[in-house]
Amino acid sequence: MKKSLIALAALAAVGVASAQSSVTIYGTLDASAGSAKRTISETGAVDTTQTVSTMGGLNSSRGSNLMGVRGAEDLGGGLTASFTYEFGLNGNNVANNGNLATIGVGNGSPFGQVRQAWIGLGSKTMGEVRIGSQNTIVVPLRGMTATIQDANVGGSFLSQLQGTATTRNPVQLLGAGATFAAQSTTYLTPTTGVTATQPRYSNVLSYTTPTMSGLRAGIQMFRESSDNNASAGLVVTAAETKFSGYVLSLEYDQGPLSAKFGLTDKNRTAAGAAAADNDDNDVNSYAFGVSYNLGFAIPYFIYENGENKHRLVDNVASTRKFATDGYELGARFPMGAFTPFVAYGRGDWKRTEANVATVNVKGKMYQFGSTYAMSKRTTLYAAMGSSKWTATVDGVAGSGADHLRGYRIGVTHTF
Repeated sequence: MKKSLIALAALAAVGVASAQSSVTIYGTLDASAGSAKRTISETGAVDTTQTVSTMGGLNSSRGSNLMGVRGAEDLGGGLTASFTYEFGLNGNNVANNGNLATIGVGNGSPFGQVRQAWIGLGSKTMGEVRIGSQNTIVVPLRGMTATIQDANVGGSFLSQLQGTATTRNPVQLLGAGATFAAQSTTYLTPTTGVTATQPRYSNVLSYTTPTMSGLRAGIQMFRESSDNNASAGLVVTAAETKFSGYVLSLEYDQGPLSAKFGLTDKNRTAAGAAAADNDDNDVNSYAFGVSYNLGFAIPYFIYENGENKHRLVDNVASTRKFATDGYELGARFPMGAFTPFVAYGRGDWKRTEANVATVNVKGKMYQFGSTYAMSKRTTLYAAMGSSKWTATVDGVAGSGADHLRGYRIGVTHTF
């Protein structure tokens, strides 16, 4: 009898411990087929056109391929410890013989870069503090879009405009013609031309308030600096580099209304032995989005504005500035398992500098399509769309344009 009671007590203790701690593996896999056509044109030059088609070989067209582990532990007294470790997945990068290339080398790696890696402490009454690599307000804000993210069919329009898209931005697109090739240098690298809050940062300390009547606020702060102090055992390429800033967020989600706002300020200073290593720039931007569930339709509107001011470029005082301004509006139309959607966007990108010709880029996009929910975790989708960028340079006759259009058919599975 005593042994039975002891066994029951032990089982009960294990049950309580298990209830106080949990770990979940999660992820998203997305694959699609489709075709995309790109036409680059410039006044007085022959158009360049390229068409690319693929059958089931596209990766992350609708959503990012990723995998992560997250967990939470009840510490008692209303306090909870939690963590997230999330990284990207490569869905179609294999060698010609079908075997993966060396792990961690180039596109042959099945794993992408770390997306999030943080530990947090929080409670329902005091909010939560997190430390580590984290998403910013841009992720839930741009997540309000109805479009699939593939840039070839008009997706990720604001990311392209703001310079945070990995493979697409105004100047990278307009780099083929004689006039615009000179503009396609490093103007839009992360340290020179990005004008927006990036989706995530490393080494972040953040605090989020408790949710009260659907409203919550947050602040994320980051600051890094290093010097070339070899005696400390550190190897740093530049003599001194500083990167600091903050992101403020405000979110409201209650009933049919959802609204999100983000404000960012970040500064980067680099100083090295060579003049080309010395730069100093400051980014200020803000963005907001709103959606409202009408039942038969869910319209939304997203707006982003940003500027990047350079005080020092290659050790020389500078007046260079990048400014962006753009919006996207659209709607979903729930019809049971089917959810048709439509979206349209416009934006302006400008580079100005004293005694240098101003570069003006205007962009517009559209996309329409539908998703079909086969289950809670598996979704089919189809979309068609286009994005077009047109550039002019003050004092230079003519213009250049880069036009992308195509379609995608695919499936997304979450786990």
